[in-house]
Amino acid sequence: MNNPSETDIAWAAGLFEGEGNIGVENKNLVNSKRRFEPRLQMPITDLDVLQKFQAVWGVGKVSGPFTQKKSPGAKPYWRWGTYSWDEFVAIGGAMRPWFGQRRGARYDFILAQMPEHFRKPTSFVPCDYAPTPSVAGYLKHRRKGERACAVCMESSRLYYAEYLPKWRAARALRQANLQK
Repeated sequence: MNNPSETDIAWAAGLFEGEGNIGVENKNLVNSKRRFEPRLQMPITDLDVLQKFQAVWGVGKVSGPFTQKKSPGAKPYWRWGTYSWDEFVAIGGAMRPWFGQRRGARYDFILAQMPEHFRKPTSFVPCDYAPTPSVAGYLKHRRKGERACAVCMESSRLYYAEYLPKWRAARALRQANLQK
């Protein structure tokens, strides 16, 4: 996460106050357990403004464009979102002084619901090896129910960058052999 200036935080908080939303999602897990995930989201039609908002924080995901089903002629929109307790606390806490009464109360309510142990103590600790083309580290993190560290994500990207072209070439060769 970036270390934004007070001016950037105030700008981001004003934009979020007008366009963003604070919510939660209850996820059903395999063992009949439920996981309560916080959400900071902001749908907006101006991609450049959304990218600037993301650049202020350095985290979150921009997805889209989406179309509005009820209004087919409306402008497409993009959505920025973050769905982890760490980012919820860091970003929401930084913007909290600039929130209005209603949004501030919503943030405080969801923050009060944060579980005491929402993740394993070792999660978010990067693995101590250099990125190599492999998905093993990524899968190890996901089996533990945590987000993969940056090293394992880069290893996964390297693996797929190397593996996918070979797979596509082999698939094309198989298809060519089937057509003969």
